[in-house]
Amino acid sequence: MDAIILAAGVGRRLSALKDVPKCLLSFNGRTLLQRHLEALETCGVNRVAVVVGYQAHLIEDEVARYSGRLVVDVVFNDEFRRGSVLSLRAGLMVANPEQSVIVMDADVLFHIDVLRRLVDAKFRSGFLLDERSSAEGEEMMLGVRDGRVCTISRQIGSDWEVIGEGVGFFRLHHEDLNEMMASVETLLEKGDRDADYESAIDVFLKRRTANYVPVDDLPWTEIDFEEDVAKARQVVLPAIENKQDKLGSAPAPF
Repeated sequence: MDAIILAAGVGRRLSALKDVPKCLLSFNGRTLLQRHLEALETCGVNRVAVVVGYQAHLIEDEVARYSGRLVVDVVFNDEFRRGSVLSLRAGLMVANPEQSVIVMDADVLFHIDVLRRLVDAKFRSGFLLDERSSAEGEEMMLGVRDGRVCTISRQIGSDWEVIGEGVGFFRLHHEDLNEMMASVETLLEKGDRDADYESAIDVFLKRRTANYVPVDDLPWTEIDFEEDVAKARQVVLPAIENKQDKLGSAPAPF
């Protein structure tokens, strides 16, 4: 299994970054990108494409410090100031057609079992879903019917059997890669180069089946605003470290 980490964005909503990409935010001495690579390696992923744009050289420097067994490629999205759908397209263009892939937001702090559940899930393509969250305008919500995720959007309504927030990771079966690329191209042909990559996934969901695995019992958070950084440091990180201490898990080398 391979992975695509989407790390090209500017992070305009997080003023404290001061010209540093969000994936280089540090939590207890380890950046989000470092944590992603460590988790992917531990979960048995073989190859990672990191899609960069804004301050790409800083991310390239961080990748160069990685010393684990993953093969890490850096892919440049020269339209990184447009929609993240273009970063998804850049990542898919270098995907191995014989390998399933996990698409990951770079701005998520998470316990390793969050990723492990997606890697080990008994479905072809699908999501991680957290029913603890409610839609407040920024969250990407998933609507489920008959066990199938039918839509992903910030506003999905209430007429669903299950509603929850998507963690920001999506597993794509290798036989679905072409359909996902076709979904991306559907948006671009309409001139929608400012679309979120989730808009392409929503198109994909009308064409292919996707399932989900719950993560309601695990600590994680996406980081978009200043208050998210505070929550990550004060609430989520201690919960992650407490759970890891009980399990005795150790990070991979970096």
